[in-house]
Amino acid sequence: MPYPKTVRATKVTSDRVDLTVSTIQLGFRCYETVIFDDHDDERHAGMRLGDYVIGKSQKTFATRDEAMDDHREALYEARTGQPR
Repeated sequence: MPYPKTVRATKVTSDRVDLTVSTIQLGFRCYETVIFDDHDDERHAGMRLGDYVIGKSQKTFATRDEAMDDHREALYEARTGQPR
């Protein structure tokens, strides 16, 4: 199985944000979730959104279940939070 492998990618588009929450598998028992800014000018790159920094990886998980929990948390922040 070639790595990295996209496990789940979810678009969040509204009048204030255009983001993608992406969870990838980097290797055996190594997953991470990153929020990407999809604006052409990447206006939110480097900004905080809850516990996440847009465009940066911050933590990895050993199981897919843990990674999917983190994906859901990041998705909630992307849908409800305001980049700062």
